[in-house]
Amino acid sequence: MTWLLKRILAGLAALLVVAVGAGALLGMQFSGDPAPWAASQGENAAWLSGAWVNGEKDEEDFAALVPRIEEGELTELYVHVGDIDAAGESDPADYAAAGAFLGWAEEEIPDVDVLGWMDHSTEAPRSCGTGSQNPPATPSPRRRER
Repeated sequence: MTWLLKRILAGLAALLVVAVGAGALLGMQFSGDPAPWAASQGENAAWLSGAWVNGEKDEEDFAALVPRIEEGELTELYVHVGDIDAAGESDPADYAAAGAFLGWAEEEIPDVDVLGWMDHSTEAPRSCGTGSQNPPATPSPRRRER
C-alpha cells in the first residue's frame, strides 16, 4: 500500500512541477512590449451579436460601446443580422432595429464601417425543389469611403 501511495504522490508532484513551470513560462511570454508584428496595423474589427440590431440593445448600450471602439482602435464592426435558412429566407425580426443602430453609428462613430453578416443553414427544407430563383432581399452592408 505504501508503494502505491508513494507512486501517486510522485505523480502529483510531477504534475505540480509541470503546471507551475508552464504558468511561469506563459507569464513571462506575455510580459513586456508586444512585438511589432503583434501590434495593431490600424485595421481592427469586432464581431457583434444580433442583439445590437434586433432591439435587445438600446442607446445606453450603444454609448457604452464607444469607449471600447476607441480603445481597440476599431475601424469595422461586423454585426450579425440574422440567419438565412435553406430556402434563402431570413426573419426581418432579426434586424428590426438595424436602422436605429446604423443611425447611431453614422452619428457617433462615422469613421467606423458597420457591415452586416448573415449565418446560413446547409440543410435543405423538406419541401425543397421548386423554390424561388430570387431569394428575398436582405440588408446589405454599407461601405463608407475613407
